[in-house]
Amino acid sequence: KKVNEWVGGETPHRKRTAKQIMFAKLVNATYETKRPEEVGIWTRIDDYDSRYGAIWKNPQGQYVLCVRGTKGNLRDIWKDFRILLGSTTQTDDELVSSLEKFKHDHPDTRLDVAAHSLGTMLVWNANKKEQLRIDGDYNFFNPASSPFQDKAAIREILDSPRKVDLYLNKNDAVSNYFSQNLQEKDMNRVYYAPFSRNPVKSHMMGQ
Repeated sequence: KKVNEWVGGETPHRKRTAKQIMFAKLVNATYETKRPEEVGIWTRIDDYDSRYGAIWKNPQGQYVLCVRGTKGNLRDIWKDFRILLGSTTQTDDELVSSLEKFKHDHPDTRLDVAAHSLGTMLVWNANKKEQLRIDGDYNFFNPASSPFQDKAAIREILDSPRKVDLYLNKNDAVSNYFSQNLQEKDMNRVYYAPFSRNPVKSHMMGQ
């Protein structure tokens, strides 16, 4: 514990709701090559599947768009590399098309968002199109960032009028630029996972 304190890793972490934990599980399921039809009480609507995203619905009629991060293929790695160099404009046409179809089919339906790593930038940029504006809550797990990015891109998310909750880890290099730019007013939307010395584990959804 002392070592963790000396490297600034251990941070008090807040309890998450059952819904937040379920969103994390749904993002994890979205990573799978053969995505399950159901996770708990949530059912995947395969009409809106894309390479990065899936939309899930529960019996109460609530919808959530889950967007995965990197899976190790060249497309994902190239996007990650561009983010590392400072890009804030990465998008995916399939994800945009899926959102367009959902908005057409459900024009007045609330849609929440849960995304991990690379997926956070893809869905945030898709949301910038006025006709695709997502008005639900955003849950960003280990959001993609780089110290070479303009700080304004980070503050755009942190200062958004939308409810954006961040799930971070002090030892996660991918989301660390968000941690560096947090202000006191941002802390009520931040959930820190327990510190892990393993930087890979610090980035994974399992935490």
